[in-house]
Amino acid sequence: MPPVDLEHAASFLAAHYGSRAGGVDRLAGGDWSAAYAFTLDGGERVIRFGRYREDYDKDRAAVAFGGPDLPIPEVFEIGEAFDGYYAVSARRHGVVLEHLDRDLWRRVLPSLWRALDAMRVARADPTTMTSFVGAAWRDYRWRDWLFDALSDEAGGRVSGWRGTLAQSPDLAALFDRAERAFRGMVDDLPEDQGVVHSDLLHANVLVAAQEAQLAAVFDWGCATIGDFVYHIAWLSFWAPWYPALDSLDIVAAARTHYGAIGLEVEDLEGRLSAYQLHIGLIHLAFNAFCGRNDLQGAVAARTLWVLEGR
Repeated sequence: MPPVDLEHAASFLAAHYGSRAGGVDRLAGGDWSAAYAFTLDGGERVIRFGRYREDYDKDRAAVAFGGPDLPIPEVFEIGEAFDGYYAVSARRHGVVLEHLDRDLWRRVLPSLWRALDAMRVARADPTTMTSFVGAAWRDYRWRDWLFDALSDEAGGRVSGWRGTLAQSPDLAALFDRAERAFRGMVDDLPEDQGVVHSDLLHANVLVAAQEAQLAAVFDWGCATIGDFVYHIAWLSFWAPWYPALDSLDIVAAARTHYGAIGLEVEDLEGRLSAYQLHIGLIHLAFNAFCGRNDLQGAVAARTLWVLEGR
């Protein structure tokens, strides 16, 4: 579907809600949706337009395990629009997590750990499992999801990336080397069944700065069921892009947190290395698909850093 601009969004809302809707403004969108703030009956709402309904179904399913420690905006409505889909949800305000300064990062860490712990212990019901991993959820395995993310399937959302990557021999060789290393680690990974967001950062977490608390965790389109250590790998892999986060040593902070709550995390270093490689691999693929050559070099360097033992 073509991008939905402000004029089309406002026209859709006027036709759909009449005079009940107003105040339409463009918000920063993600890779798969265009987002607009608006008011409905005096309440603040967000409408997103995108090609993939399953992303919005995941957002709705995630609300089931939200709560005070894991604030997830309610999804009120999902439907068809502009040869694709739309979703209307509650609007939340705050500072994007990765934009925090060093002091606020430190103050918000307890709230972040509570949110990650809530995901770690969430045991999704069948409806949520189906939304996150498909109808065959009873046979779902975490390692299958990890492998599927490295597959270039014809007709898939990012299909064709291997061919593009092959046009850069050095990048293709790095990908192949990292993939071999990752596949050699998979048998040692646990089949945990917590909820994994899989896209923390990237403007998907808002913080109430004055209270140093998470205000919202949204955009669950990449979410799945698996090992909670993937979240720590995600934050640590991307840390160099955000100096305030990088200054924290998030892995050391995680060790301190899990020690404080009496949780023994077996083979943390091995799991981190495997997942950091995986994150590097899927973003080498994604950047090839998107043509993000400016980011590709930095991701390649970070992936090599993991591959060579950090």
